[in-house]
Amino acid sequence: MFCKKCGTEFQDANFCPKCGQPVFVNPPQQPAPSQGNPAPPPKKKNGCLVVIVIAVAIFAVVFVVGALSGSNEPTSTSVSANQSSSSGTTSLSSDEANNKEDGVYGLNEPAEFLGIKATMVNVSESFGTDFIHPGDGNVFVTVEFEIENNSAKEINVSSIMSFDAYCDDYAANISLVSFAEDGGLKSLDGTIAPGKKMSGVLGYEVPKDMERLEINYQPSQFHSGKIKFVYEK
Repeated sequence: MFCKKCGTEFQDANFCPKCGQPVFVNPPQQPAPSQGNPAPPPKKKNGCLVVIVIAVAIFAVVFVVGALSGSNEPTSTSVSANQSSSSGTTSLSSDEANNKEDGVYGLNEPAEFLGIKATMVNVSESFGTDFIHPGDGNVFVTVEFEIENNSAKEINVSSIMSFDAYCDDYAANISLVSFAEDGGLKSLDGTIAPGKKMSGVLGYEVPKDMERLEINYQPSQFHSGKIKFVYEK
């Protein structure tokens, strides 16, 4: 080694033997960690993820419990099960429709429900005209109703939505041409203000040997109750 101050050459000494200048030696470097034992990675904080998973699980449990309890909740209905037609329609109870004991109404027997009074006033059959006539073996049947709105709100009446019919237990659809031969007849479609009335007919094309025609009227689209009218030859 050479002294950095005076340039004297010497060996294995911490100080220069001539001028006493100390010898500076680089400090030993720290050994690099062994490649066989790498330092473990820092742990990630997953506390937020755990909280989110628990919250989702609680929400799922509450949703399932609520769905099950809602499906078992009894639904209220004001129709009676003691009068059912073969079509599955339940007639109104005697307390709801004008105190009718059997729940079935014939000609000129008014039925009132939810402040709406309906009466089947006439039933007629026709073979049509030369231009408008039913199919072979069939006949036109027109059923006239009078509906009176005694409630406090305006009501809607639809010949398609408010009524369904069965001829000898078979479903019968509205026939628009069944009453087209007489211009004085009109269908049961429109609105009725409180305290007002509407009259009109429902038309069907049915077999001429028909024995029984059943018509069910639903006064309100917000209530499942129906009034059953029956015409028998």
